[in-house]
Amino acid sequence: MDKWTENLKLNKLEFEESKIRVKSYPIDVSLPFITYCNAKCLFCSYWKFNVKRYMTISEIKLYKDLFRYLCYVGINPAGEPLLHPFFDESIITIRNFIDDRCIFYLVTNGIELNSKFSVIINNINVLTISLNAATNDTHEFVMGVRRSFKRVIKNIEIILNERIKRNSKLQVYITYVVLKQNIHEIPLVIKLINELGVDKLYLRTLATGNYNNPIKPSVNKKYFDLHPTKHPKFFYLIEKIKENIGVSDVPVIADIDNWGKSIALETEANNIKGSLAYREVNTFGEQLSNIPTKGWVKASDFGISLPLRCQYLYKYMIDPRISNIQPVCVYMETLPGFNPIALDLNGNFIGKIRNAPAMVELRRALKEGPYIPETCVKCNILSAFKHSN
Repeated sequence: MDKWTENLKLNKLEFEESKIRVKSYPIDVSLPFITYCNAKCLFCSYWKFNVKRYMTISEIKLYKDLFRYLCYVGINPAGEPLLHPFFDESIITIRNFIDDRCIFYLVTNGIELNSKFSVIINNINVLTISLNAATNDTHEFVMGVRRSFKRVIKNIEIILNERIKRNSKLQVYITYVVLKQNIHEIPLVIKLINELGVDKLYLRTLATGNYNNPIKPSVNKKYFDLHPTKHPKFFYLIEKIKENIGVSDVPVIADIDNWGKSIALETEANNIKGSLAYREVNTFGEQLSNIPTKGWVKASDFGISLPLRCQYLYKYMIDPRISNIQPVCVYMETLPGFNPIALDLNGNFIGKIRNAPAMVELRRALKEGPYIPETCVKCNILSAFKHSN
């Protein structure tokens, strides 16, 4: 059995058994490719920071030993990846390092897609276009860019035609963050994706409004006004959307039951009435903290069954060097005892990063309890696992 397969099997086993200490490498890594963007999406405030940095080829090469174990590697924006000044070289460098079985995915708003068709078709497995509208007016309003909708649609049509010409296995997905301002166009976008012939549509739930969320919703004081439940015809639209999903030839992935829950989860977590606990916890670095830290709640007070299986503690790593996203948990700064990890891909990765003291403590807490971080109560990523083993 080769090392890639061995690591995959071990990673799955550690997740299934809720291992407190792990020996496997992560199997899904998101890279901090670029920080700046050509859009100003309503649901994202990252662009407001105006930090212009990009990942260099030298930084990408630091991943060489980690790349060989990955099942997935992603170019996930905080910024728009197609603006990277060395986009082609970067993509080819990554492709040359990863295993042939690894899925290489790229997320883009699609505006500059016309200049990158060849390198994407030749190197990327899954291309995801963040569309978020079905008409030009809504696209301008939600995405903050003028007269780009038709250009994006044309780019999608071209790359779909090019993959046929080149006999490419490239998968093309559309994502659509569901907001009060665009929920009414979901039936139209379902019709559109069937006309285009893309492979999937993802209707994304608006993320929990936590500060450390990479899209920085806390910077947007009107963030919760974007919530789809604010639409006066929300429940009528939900039924209409379900009907359209039912007759779509293109698969539509949507967690509709959660569209109305994000605010409730946030409110519940901000008004904790469970048993707060003070505990000595380890930092998320190499040092230990002896300071009792507030921020733990009793899982049973919220009807949460343990073990609480969080895939981010086993399968994922998100590089923090450019964006504010932290390795393992996107809400890491809110977890008790947080201290940033100095990412060192050349050192003892398993020991320093995967089994850093607080990583071990967090896995133990979610497995054994009885107390868990209150952040985990409101996490919409964990919502599907909270009440079942």
